[in-house]
Amino acid sequence: MDAGSFDWIGREEAMTISLRRIFESFGYKRARIDAFEDYDLFRENRSFLREGGVLAFNDAGGRLMALRPDVTLSVAKGAVASERETEKLYYLEDVYRTNELTRSYHRISQLGLECFGRGDAFLVREVLLLAALSLREIGGTNLMTLSHAGFVIQFMEGLGVPAAAKRELADCIRKKSPHGLRAAASRYAIGAASARALSAIAELYGEPSRVLDRARRLAASRRMEGALAEVEALCAFLGEVGFGENLRLDFSLMNDADYYSGILFQGFVEGSPRAVLTGGDYSGLMRRLGGDFDAVGFAIALNELRLPAPPKLDADALVLYGDAGDFARAVRSAEGLRAQGLRVRFERAMPEGFTCERAYRFEGGELKEAIPC
Repeated sequence: MDAGSFDWIGREEAMTISLRRIFESFGYKRARIDAFEDYDLFRENRSFLREGGVLAFNDAGGRLMALRPDVTLSVAKGAVASERETEKLYYLEDVYRTNELTRSYHRISQLGLECFGRGDAFLVREVLLLAALSLREIGGTNLMTLSHAGFVIQFMEGLGVPAAAKRELADCIRKKSPHGLRAAASRYAIGAASARALSAIAELYGEPSRVLDRARRLAASRRMEGALAEVEALCAFLGEVGFGENLRLDFSLMNDADYYSGILFQGFVEGSPRAVLTGGDYSGLMRRLGGDFDAVGFAIALNELRLPAPPKLDADALVLYGDAGDFARAVRSAEGLRAQGLRVRFERAMPEGFTCERAYRFEGGELKEAIPC
């Protein structure tokens, strides 16, 4: 659906409607959750959030609550699935996060989906397809980057370094920082060959077939090879359904290993400086929440979209009703204009600075064209 068909309700609202229709066409149902959440849910899973702090307050009963900084946690905690049944949900919610530097908070409008099931390779493919369809619907040139956290995690497992070192190395890979990797390798007595391999992993970016060839030369275990095989299969799937051209691999894409050990992906669109879509397989989170099933999903930050500017006019048509007493007839007189899809505004007198295409006066029971806006 063309978001431009909904100029009168705003481009962001129109895009939201279009994306929701895509999700619902695949059988996803809308999840509705409370604006407030138990603070402990976010405190216990703080590293999953990665960005900003949590805005907390005490409710009337003294319970510590939070303005939700993340939707996935709230949806996941109540999810149910089995080998025979999946749960497929989407949401449209606001989240609230604090800026670590300014300590101010901001509201982010998110549209996303979550899929829960057990041992079904189709689920990841469906979610990746929906992410690609979403990027195409947003419009303009787009790009999806794909990674597998397990490839990097398994390499670091073989280094024999403590958990703190793994987190530091993962952060350097995420930042594509060769200097940071060299410094960390020296500090934790990592051999020269392994240090070079870490730097090479951080630079694994580009067209899938070429990156996979380079990655296979760095695979040091069967699990790493298995991660690459999964990535290769997903790339082939996206190519078969028509979304291979704008796909790139980026193994610097990392998240907390306690939650993510599988596929990770991001989506970028022309005009937006940051990723507008982020997602992945967060089955590790489900295990921490007590769920014995897999989970994969993504979120779109609607605030990040650089959609075409809405119409600059305040309305398409202005009806000046003056001292008319027959308000019902005045309203009916503009039905023909609204039937054409025009935005019609009623005012007693011409507002200062108001812009429109046409202005009318309601006189003698009918509309008469007035001076231009």
